[in-house]
Amino acid sequence: MFLYIVFYIPECGAHYDELKELIELHGGMVVEQHECFTYQIKPEHAQLKMKDFYQGPIYICTWIKDSITKNKVNPMEIGGTKMIAKKDDNFLSECTPHVSS
Repeated sequence: MFLYIVFYIPECGAHYDELKELIELHGGMVVEQHECFTYQIKPEHAQLKMKDFYQGPIYICTWIKDSITKNKVNPMEIGGTKMIAKKDDNFLSECTPHVSS
């Protein structure tokens, strides 16, 4: 059974375009707004700040790239339980609400 995965990537120019294309080429989906079922991804080398993300976990894009590279059985698909199990290895940060003083 294939588990479909949805990602949110903050707009960051060419870094966004490249990662979005890679995800969609391999059967994933990128949405414009973070939802409870999406994974927030930070592209490598993108100059992003915590304010560019929504509250919740943020993962580095190597999670996606490694999953595609290691998926020898069906390289055209992104996702599945094996990919979900590897997400914590690529945890970057937790975005928390900013509290003004």
